Amino acid sequence: FNPDVTETFTLDRVEALKELTRNQKITNSLCDKLYRSKIFENLRMTKGILFEDFQVQPHCIAQAKKVTYTANPLYCYYLSPQSILRGNYSIRQYDCIRISRQCIQFYKQNFPECVEYAQAEHISLLLDTIFRSTGISEWNELRTQLIQELTQRSGKQADEKQ
Repeated sequence: FNPDVTETFTLDRVEALKELTRNQKITNSLCDKLYRSKIFENLRMTKGILFEDFQVQPHCIAQAKKVTYTANPLYCYYLSPQSILRGNYSIRQYDCIRISRQCIQFYKQNFPECVEYAQAEHISLLLDTIFRSTGISEWNELRTQLIQELTQRSGKQADEKQ
């Protein structure tokens, strides 16, 4: 359920994956979706990481013929102020960057038409992580690496568009 989207729509898997990488109409959360159990027969989340939804969601949609979104709230979910996304920013948040890199590789191998969207999402995650980790000493070295990656990725995308 996304309170900002009020219409019902159906997309094919490629369009749904593009929407997923935009993380606006279709979010990366698993808890607000219904799936056929068959989708999870050979798909498991990695234990011990954060953002496992983000890791698994592209694989779920890739197995679908179509994805339908309804604006009807069919599930009640409590948003805790101390949740992973709303609590203190820790080094474990870096899992999101690692998973984003994995998603880019997944799209390159399986859905090249979605790569540009996944790369844009990754750049957004890099910017957000750099911003949110500023002033947290345990992030200093990693933040420098993320800034270098951001600079390289931004330069590559600019070169590809010329």
